[in-house]
Amino acid sequence: HFDSPEAGEAIMALSAMMRYAVDANESGEYIKLGDEMEQVDKLIYLYQLRKNMELPIITDFSEAAMEIRFIPLVLMTLVENIFKHGNVTDTQIGIFISVRVENEQLVIETLNALNIQSHRNSTRSGLKNIRQRLQFAYGKDIDCNFTEAEGAFRAIVSIPLNRITHQEQRKLLLQTQPN
Repeated sequence: HFDSPEAGEAIMALSAMMRYAVDANESGEYIKLGDEMEQVDKLIYLYQLRKNMELPIITDFSEAAMEIRFIPLVLMTLVENIFKHGNVTDTQIGIFISVRVENEQLVIETLNALNIQSHRNSTRSGLKNIRQRLQFAYGKDIDCNFTEAEGAFRAIVSIPLNRITHQEQRKLLLQTQPN
């Protein structure tokens, strides 16, 4: 039914996400992680609607990470990967999405059950893309671990906070230099 309130909300959530993706793509700038977390919440809401709100999803978005300015679409890509390649209905493993600050690092982590069928057809290009973009933005001392064990896929991305703030300051310096 397209006249249901859920359909209206789904369309609003979808258009907000599309706008966010286009803006993030065009600006090429750093964004507040909190903004991307908001979009991820909308994405989760849409998938929950499709599955009658029955997906076993736990998100852990720390307040400390919300204000961090970061390259866009890393978190979003990891979460999209879950829905694209994961077995989202697996209640044993469930779905876990975390963005936190830990030991002077920004840590983005996802965990989900593997979908064997979709897994075989995956090129892992999304994951390669994430690693390349992070190295380009923050240098080689970033950590991207994508592991499979016991039917689960885990992604852990960690970036030293000083690399993140260093990039932000460098960018500001470049902007304020007189030509």
